[in-house]
Formats: sequence, structure tokens, C-alpha cells
Amino acid sequence: MTDAGRLMGLLPVTSFRANLLGLLIDTVSKGGNLLMHVSPTARGRLDAKSTAALQVYADWMRYHRAAIYGARAADLPPLQDCRLTRKGSAVYVHVLVWPFRHLHLPSLGTKVWRARLMNYGSEIKILQPQPPNPNDTMLVPVDPNDLTFGLPVEKPPVAIPVIVLALI
Repeated sequence: MTDAGRLMGLLPVTSFRANLLGLLIDTVSKGGNLLMHVSPTARGRLDAKSTAALQVYADWMRYHRAAIYGARAADLPPLQDCRLTRKGSAVYVHVLVWPFRHLHLPSLGTKVWRARLMNYGSEIKILQPQPPNPNDTMLVPVDPNDLTFGLPVEKPPVAIPVIVLALI
């Protein structure tokens, strides 16, 4: 998958964006660097597919560059449907699949004092664990060391939203 232009012909535009960005995010979250191969045409210009691929990165990086540039793999357990990067005292949660209303992060409960969406800058509510109620059979037990966020029902209008966590 070195030639991103070939991907564009096979996938719908939304999948194309998510796949390109997912490849970048997955690589950085594992401590790597991504080299994207775009070749000029015989006339020395980039073709439309290569330009479109570069534009996907440019549009997303406008709001999320801090989660990639200078970031490294986070020293935290991996999460399903999310990738984590870290820079200084900030952890970036790249949400590959937007959950319905809640996002649970294990073993971060006492380490985070603030969470916000990078594209809007809006705060994300950190939910406090509730003591178990023996009468509630629908309640899923939550470890007090886990962190739970109350998320908007609707996914933000970016290919891959990022939540920045400010650590204590």
C-alpha cells in the first residue's frame, strides 16, 4: 500500500480518507514513521490521485497535527477501535470507530484531569464511576481505576476524531 493513489480507485471517498489516516495513526501509535510514496508524472507534476491523498492528510492535520508531529507510542495498554499517541503530558486518543455515548479507557481513572476534542476544542465530560446498585441488573460493573467519557451521540465531522487527554 505504498501508492495511496491506487487505494482511491478501489474505495469510496470516506473509506479512502479513513484508510489513509488510519495507516498514519496506526504507524505513529506503534512508534514508527510513515513514508507516503507519491510520484510525479512524466511532466513533473503530481497526478490528481496523489494530490487528493495529500489533501486528505493536509485537511486532517490542520486540527490534529499535535497528535502526530513529535508524538510517539503511548505507554498504555492498547484499546479496541482506538489508537494512542503521546507527546509530553498529553495522550491522544484516535477514535477509529465512534462509540455510542461512552468511551472507556482502562487504568487511567486517576491520571487525567481534562479531556477535549481536538477539532472543536470542546470539553469532553469525564464520568465518575457509580457505586454498584444490586437492584440494577442492566448495570455493567466499572473498575474505579477506569476512565469513562460521556461523548456526543453524533461523530464529529472529521474522518478520525481525536480526544486529547491532559495528564496529571
